[in-house]
Amino acid sequence: EFGEGAQLSEFIHPVTFQRYVAPQTNDGKSITVDIITHLNRLKGRYQDAIQGRDDAKVRYDQKREAYGMSFNPSSCLDTTQLEGDAPLREVCDLMNDYELYRDNVKFRSEQMEDFIGKLEQIRFLWRALDGLR
Repeated sequence: EFGEGAQLSEFIHPVTFQRYVAPQTNDGKSITVDIITHLNRLKGRYQDAIQGRDDAKVRYDQKREAYGMSFNPSSCLDTTQLEGDAPLREVCDLMNDYELYRDNVKFRSEQMEDFIGKLEQIRFLWRALDGLR
């Protein structure tokens, strides 16, 4: 599909495994290569966020189990109860950490999808231009 010796950049979506490939232009200024390079950085941040979320979930689950079956997440809203119960405060802190990591995964996924949308627009434009030839 690309000429012999073309310098290619590649991005593989971490969830769908869709592969995006772009050749570098002769002047070295391919916007598609720039997008793919940025997408690979975003993919790394997304994967780091997933690892952080998974690690936070393990810590939270372990502490919640150690606290016992009486844990109710709404207890974390009662500041009076938190002041007198250090183990409960620790469970609540870990729950909040987990929720922050979960939100970060969503944010990183949305960032990636925004740039994938740009690649899809470029693909659409190329196909439209090919139809005019």
